[in-house]
Amino acid sequence: MKTMEAMDVLKIILGIAELMKYGGVMRNEHYIHHIFSHLVQEYCGEIDLAENTATNLHPEWSTRGHYKEGKPKDYQPVGPEDGSPGRVDFAVGRYEKPDIGVEFAFMPKGWDGEKVIPDFIKLLDDKNPFNTSISFTLVFRENRLVQKGGLAAFEKAMNGTFGKAFERLRSNNRLFNNSRQLYLVVTEVDKDSRRRHWYYDNAGGRFVCGLPHHKSYVEQYQRVKRWYNRLVVIYEGIEHKVNSEYYQDEMYAFFQNCYHLKDWLKNDPKIWWVLGNALEGFVSGDKSPQCMRICGDLCNGSKHMVITRKPKIDKNTSVKSRDYGLQLGGEVAIVSVKYNIECQGKTYDALSLAQCCMKEWDKFMDEYDIPIPQNGGS
Repeated sequence: MKTMEAMDVLKIILGIAELMKYGGVMRNEHYIHHIFSHLVQEYCGEIDLAENTATNLHPEWSTRGHYKEGKPKDYQPVGPEDGSPGRVDFAVGRYEKPDIGVEFAFMPKGWDGEKVIPDFIKLLDDKNPFNTSISFTLVFRENRLVQKGGLAAFEKAMNGTFGKAFERLRSNNRLFNNSRQLYLVVTEVDKDSRRRHWYYDNAGGRFVCGLPHHKSYVEQYQRVKRWYNRLVVIYEGIEHKVNSEYYQDEMYAFFQNCYHLKDWLKNDPKIWWVLGNALEGFVSGDKSPQCMRICGDLCNGSKHMVITRKPKIDKNTSVKSRDYGLQLGGEVAIVSVKYNIECQGKTYDALSLAQCCMKEWDKFMDEYDIPIPQNGGS
């Protein structure tokens, strides 16, 4: 069972935001609740509700803050004698003091600020013990995404909604302190399932277009491609101006980054839940391509002084020999190096292994409809 941290929860919500479509049978936010709780279970594995652990997911968590309820416009933070506890859609962590609070809202016919003010108040209230507060508001547009004047009005409405929640808490001395992390995400989806995302920028104090920054597998894939191209250059010939060990370091850098592309895919909010258990099977399972397993052993062997993990094939996989070429007589000396990798008594050419790994990664990604980046690998 994995421990859920704030970035894990945010990753799941961003994945929902980027794949949400218009319409269907969804009529209220409880459909989003079901999607979220299912993906949490997919991510964490079996959730033991009897344990009081940081993994615990608490639906309809009872707040420590008290509120005057009624119509949304009347929702106010008050003392225990004047109100009652509210409910947060989900809390994550120990029930007595959860680390993360999560609220969802669904607006089927455009923005309804009063509907979400109670969510913002509960997430911002210093009476509630969250270290991180996350909200996701889904807004359906019956026609197209609003543009021009409508866009400016929508942005103003979102900021106004946050301002009202902020002011109600401030006037009651209930504002959270600056150590609490806020991730307030809004996604618009029009009738053609075009999406536009917004998030609250804490530094700027307003909603801005986009999603909170998160790293993408694309960044690592392009890094792998650059190291691959560098290895090709070393094989073809490069100006010789450093110790030859530097070239071997670059060869190792390819295989290390190539193997760890799996971690970037596994942690990308748009990708991980599509893959299930297929990713680990691809890099190290019984049916994994041989070049990928050699890549894994070469990666671990070059990173760690002592190998403690079970090898994919052979824990002693390493460089057996090098074939050097040196061209003199020109303005600069040109060196080329070819590396011979030994694994389980057999010898493999490093560049051929690298080509195989790149081909297999592309094949795997294509099988799961993961876009293969075309630029940035030069």
